[in-house]
Amino acid sequence: MEASIRLPRFMGSTATTVGGLILGQAAQQAGLVSSAMIITTAAVTISNFVIPINTMTFAVRAVRYPLILLSSLFGLFGVVVGLFCLTCYLVRLRSFGHPYLKLFVSEPSKSFDNR
Repeated sequence: MEASIRLPRFMGSTATTVGGLILGQAAQQAGLVSSAMIITTAAVTISNFVIPINTMTFAVRAVRYPLILLSSLFGLFGVVVGLFCLTCYLVRLRSFGHPYLKLFVSEPSKSFDNR
């Protein structure tokens, strides 16, 4: 931790990422973790750098750790089940009386009946 603080800003995050990859590969070769868990953790860590809103990182963290746990216990099947449960939760969620995912659904087209 202290070493990454003393390094320049961009160098510190790169060193942390490379260190994580090296430790992940060593843990996988030692048989401590599965390859699916390493891949999932790496994908989530890399995607963490593209979050546009800094305050959104807590929500991503709240989703990331259960998915990593499911991945480590059940592999790819656990990730798929976890994402399915997350999608079901977001579909049922309502914000100010409107569906949370309404942005992604188009309005039904109106017929041109003049009756």
